[in-house]
Amino acid sequence: MYAIFATGGKQYKVTVNDLIDVGKLDVPVGETMEFSEVLLVATDDGDAQIGSPYVGDTAVLGQIIEHGKDKKIIVFKSKRRKGYKRKLGHRQQYTRLRITDVMHAGASLAEEEVEEVEAVAPETTEEVETQEQEEMELETEEETIISEEEVEEVEAVAPEATEEIETQEQEEMELETEEESIVSEEEVEEVEAVAPEATEEVEAPEQEEVESKEEAEEESMVSEETEESEDIEKEVEVTENGA
Repeated sequence: MYAIFATGGKQYKVTVNDLIDVGKLDVPVGETMEFSEVLLVATDDGDAQIGSPYVGDTAVLGQIIEHGKDKKIIVFKSKRRKGYKRKLGHRQQYTRLRITDVMHAGASLAEEEVEEVEAVAPETTEEVETQEQEEMELETEEETIISEEEVEEVEAVAPEATEEIETQEQEEMELETEEESIVSEEEVEEVEAVAPEATEEVEAPEQEEVESKEEAEEESMVSEETEESEDIEKEVEVTENGA
């Protein structure tokens, strides 16, 4: 159902919940205004009632949303060979309405639409619920299929993966043993290479000590011999002097 009404010298075709801009109205924002100059009313069945000039017992209700100004337009005038030029700007003021209801012969279009929505709502809700259930079932079936495929893939891949892991572990163990053996051989070679030097270093100080002892003994023997020879010489001298 729709209606055509007039305001501000213009005609507007509207239905419930339409948003339209009309000429500036001196009504505060939020107020509801009634337009009784309805020129035509038509139903969804195609029946139309034309007024002469207006349809009786009919009105359009609209709520004031806001007041504003339209985009600027330039008005330019000029006359040839007269030196006359004139440039003006203009912004048309408007009032924005939301159509809340169309009343005709005591009936309300808004109430009829609400009743239709309420009558259709259960069917739509049932359809929505059935669609949601079907979607959920499809999702669960897809998830089960995917999980089964993943399990099969894992089972098919598992032996190969275990074999690869075992071979890798064996290779790592062999590498570790080889590295340990190489390290031990190198340590043995280093010890063998260092051992003679160490023994020589140990023997050298021992020989030096022995030699020093022998020298000391020889020196002591020489000193004793010299002392004995000196004593003998002294005795000889004493005997000679006594004689």
